[in-house]
Amino acid sequence: MPLLVVSTEGSPKRSKAEMEALRGAKGVSKFIEVPGALLPQEEYPTIVAEELYKFLQENFESNN
Repeated sequence: MPLLVVSTEGSPKRSKAEMEALRGAKGVSKFIEVPGALLPQEEYPTIVAEELYKFLQENFESNN
């Protein structure tokens, strides 16, 4: 199952370290950083939606 991790460029230090630990984690197929600090889906919903859409297309689009 493909797994997308969305991190933020301005995360607090501890949160940033936890997210960075996921960057190379087994099973993570894509890691992206978007603007923002804590809640990118609220701060930059369009960017998050576009990235999610691209990820879903790349991984689940039918070849029909």
